[in-house]
Amino acid sequence: MTYNDLPPDWPTRPVTDPDITADLLDLVVRDADRVDGALCILLCGEEGQLVQPMVFPRPPTRMSREQRGRVFASLEHLAAEEDLRGGILVAIAREKGPFVTDTDRAWHEAAMTTPTDAVDRLRPDPPVAQSSRASKGSRSAGAR
Repeated sequence: MTYNDLPPDWPTRPVTDPDITADLLDLVVRDADRVDGALCILLCGEEGQLVQPMVFPRPPTRMSREQRGRVFASLEHLAAEEDLRGGILVAIAREKGPFVTDTDRAWHEAAMTTPTDAVDRLRPDPPVAQSSRASKGSRSAGAR
């Protein structure tokens, strides 16, 4: 399973479609991001389809709840953009093992609890202990 497995109509599908989520993340998240770590935020259109990926390499692991919340609150102005009214999907890229870390949980909590329209569009999934190269049908990121 890789981005080469994406169906031709993937740009029209919601990022939360279990048939494309893992492969889509494989397209967006580079190998270097997996090694060094990255916070990936996929901005979505009204129907939940990918409009613009954003990848922040090597996010600090020691941040307060408020600092993490500001990352998502800073997306507020994007919620007003007509093409970006579908919310976001958040993925954490990292190399370390298959287990969810406290840092993963902190980013998930920040995405879930930041009161902003930009992160209030898609239903959330809990963070999972798999990389974007997860098996088909598994959830690879917390969506909001």
